[in-house]
Amino acid sequence: MTKRTWNKAWYVTLGAACLGLMACSSDSGAPTPSEDPSVVPSGEQEPLPPNTLEVGRWRGEWISATQELKFTFLEPEQPSGLESGMRPMGFAQVASNTMTFSTNWATIGSGGGAYDCLSTQLCASVTVQNDTSRALGTVYVEIDSLSPTGYEAVNSVTPPPGYPLSNARGLWLYDTLTPGGGTARTWKFGLAGTADFTFNVRVLATFNRNSYNVSSFPIPDTSNGGAAPWDDDVPVWRDACGAALSLPAYVTMDFPFTLYDWTFSTSYGEMSISPFGMGVFDVSGPPTLPLADPPLPDPNQVYNIFPFWEDLTNATVCRATEGTAPNRRFIVTWKDAQIVGFPETNMTFSTVLREGSDDIYFLFHRWSAVTNFCTALSTPAALRSRGINAVAGIQGDGTATNVSKPFSSGGIPVLLPFHNSSCPGAGYGFRLTASPVNNQF
Repeated sequence: MTKRTWNKAWYVTLGAACLGLMACSSDSGAPTPSEDPSVVPSGEQEPLPPNTLEVGRWRGEWISATQELKFTFLEPEQPSGLESGMRPMGFAQVASNTMTFSTNWATIGSGGGAYDCLSTQLCASVTVQNDTSRALGTVYVEIDSLSPTGYEAVNSVTPPPGYPLSNARGLWLYDTLTPGGGTARTWKFGLAGTADFTFNVRVLATFNRNSYNVSSFPIPDTSNGGAAPWDDDVPVWRDACGAALSLPAYVTMDFPFTLYDWTFSTSYGEMSISPFGMGVFDVSGPPTLPLADPPLPDPNQVYNIFPFWEDLTNATVCRATEGTAPNRRFIVTWKDAQIVGFPETNMTFSTVLREGSDDIYFLFHRWSAVTNFCTALSTPAALRSRGINAVAGIQGDGTATNVSKPFSSGGIPVLLPFHNSSCPGAGYGFRLTASPVNNQF
């Protein structure tokens, strides 16, 4: 499979439309910002860095008579040739009608006071809300054209090196916006706002994840049957098995999911599932034994997810999506797998990918050395079923982007506990909590 690349030759052109996302004026006599010929869009923008998205563009309008700051969405035209494989997946979910701009207050020259606004300034508190199901990181709002001149912002932030943004007219960092979350920033313009003025803004954001925090947890007997309701903070067993997949399988995600700086396609079957794991490229086989320390990164396994990376065979592998947007879970289950050379072993485990947060769960339902019951013995088969030669983890693109969790230490299994004599008894799990990139550049 060819690695997807960002089309750096794409530059957005604007069409004027008020789509009802913002508080568009209903007064037919009010000025229409999109018809104002004095606002000239800025020239060609520099190419965006990979995995950076222009969420959209908006028109801002200050109406001096009513002292209102209003925003109208400008929908970018979809340029020809921008196929789904050439842009960050999830683009359709964040390309239009996906943010709300709202003005909390606006004041002309309060002379300081509660609003800290000088008598020569116009100040406003502007909230930007993320209406998508995606967490957006490194969110910048940039004024890239303004008319008339003189109203340029006086409290712009400095863009980081490598980010194609300018603070010449106005630039504010909104950090990370969670799904449905909003953040307010104070905008200070250089003139007092005694006359009307208009401006265009664009919003840039990233989807990237730069790190994962790993936690582990037992799954009690009562939660290891598959019927208990899902709880992000107290995970329970999930079994996706219905119709089995023919491996290797290439499945289409039902929602965007990001692993480090790769967002899996919601347009075509880009998620590869094999007997050994899942990812954007085929997981070509089991890890080399004996395990390296650490076993990841592996140069042959980029953008892959490994719930129990071992030499497995005869598994029934299934996928399912449960829940409703924006809280869906994509589940892959490896059921009744055997470790090669040990037909008496039985391994059943799942991976759960969480919409919005990009968290990853590894759930272990059963690990046994004997087919018909779960008593764990100190035999080679028992040691293999408890992970003496296995690893759980994820890998991005490169040596620095990986999380590796061997199941053993010094040749002794330490993560999967002895099963109860009943089968399957209690389970076990890991959670990889994704952290967003806030200062990528």
